[in-house]
Amino acid sequence: MKGYADWLQSPDLTPEEQSVCLGVIAKEVDRAQNVVGKMLELARLQSSDRLVKKDRFRIDEQIRDVILAMQVEWMAKGAEFDVEPEEVEIVGNCEMTYHIWQNLISNAVRFVDRGGKITVRLKQEDCVACTVANTGVPLPKEEQPLIFQPFYRGMREDRAQGSGLGLAIVQKIVEKSGGKSGVETTEKETIFRVEL
Repeated sequence: MKGYADWLQSPDLTPEEQSVCLGVIAKEVDRAQNVVGKMLELARLQSSDRLVKKDRFRIDEQIRDVILAMQVEWMAKGAEFDVEPEEVEIVGNCEMTYHIWQNLISNAVRFVDRGGKITVRLKQEDCVACTVANTGVPLPKEEQPLIFQPFYRGMREDRAQGSGLGLAIVQKIVEKSGGKSGVETTEKETIFRVEL
């Protein structure tokens, strides 16, 4: 970002080059704000004993909202959603719980293969159980114990995107809600499971 800001001060820059510089700077500022926001959120979660449960809401509606909000991204990849959510209402922290589905589904959309499938299942068992799975190159076994660590972005080139904070935040929200989270893989899928 500093390099582009320095370049922008050059007196012989064309209007097109100025536009490129400003576009890159704006994009990097957005990315930095996103990382700082996630770091603050993670720090807040780590410093509290538990999440305050105050809202009554439906998890199936949250999941549908996330899928709809990401429609442009998953349709651009030609991905198909297979969603079977039971109607599940809980009392908890609505905003923090929404972050769980937003992160898991956005990761599934990012890593699904072109023309692939994302499967979401939500059931009320002894607990609320949700799985989010995507087809494509599965998460390597050696990475599975690492992916919930802050700033871990993966070994493969196509996984080295983002801040590496999303899954760490998911795990903290789930833990502070009294639940558990995990990941497993098959030959064709990566499957995240959350229990609340």
